[in-house]
Amino acid sequence: MNRLQKFAVWLENAFWYHYKWYWMLGVAVLTFAALSVYGNITEIHYDWKVAVYNTNWVDEKLFDVSSAESYLTEILPDYDGNGKTQAEFVPIAESTDIAGDEPLFAAFFDSDIYAVISDKETLTEWQSRGFVTSLHSVPNSGLFVALCDNPPAKTDAELARANGYSDVEIAAMDAAIAAQHDEKYRLIAEALDK
Repeated sequence: MNRLQKFAVWLENAFWYHYKWYWMLGVAVLTFAALSVYGNITEIHYDWKVAVYNTNWVDEKLFDVSSAESYLTEILPDYDGNGKTQAEFVPIAESTDIAGDEPLFAAFFDSDIYAVISDKETLTEWQSRGFVTSLHSVPNSGLFVALCDNPPAKTDAELARANGYSDVEIAAMDAAIAAQHDEKYRLIAEALDK
């Protein structure tokens, strides 16, 4: 029996017989770890979240939307300091509330959305209702950007208490969230005013 045959016999009869479950478990753990690391590395952490309202637009407006998105990505600051500004552009749609008389917009309930891209007529109407402030024209497009006047998010107090947080700690978390919200609102307002 040559060396290769001896190794094959040892691998099948000794190693595989005694260690196959450890081997399979190790491969499974290494695969899970590699996928977790890959997911964390490739996950995008957006600096800004901007709503795009284009439900009633015709196809020729799609080019304007891409130019508006490029413009905002260029002027907005890099909030997390990773060297590039990344903005998530979320399409929003109009819906009606239970009474059916006033339109509600999903963007105005998401505290992470700081601006809306749309046409001037729509944003002017929303401004009259108090949903947005300060309209800014986007160069080389017929679109405008408006700041959303969303309140900051609040910590789920019941869930936080269930996890052992005190009311003082919950208030501190809410204050930190509000401070970050105010800072991001100020930064995007300054970028649009330039």
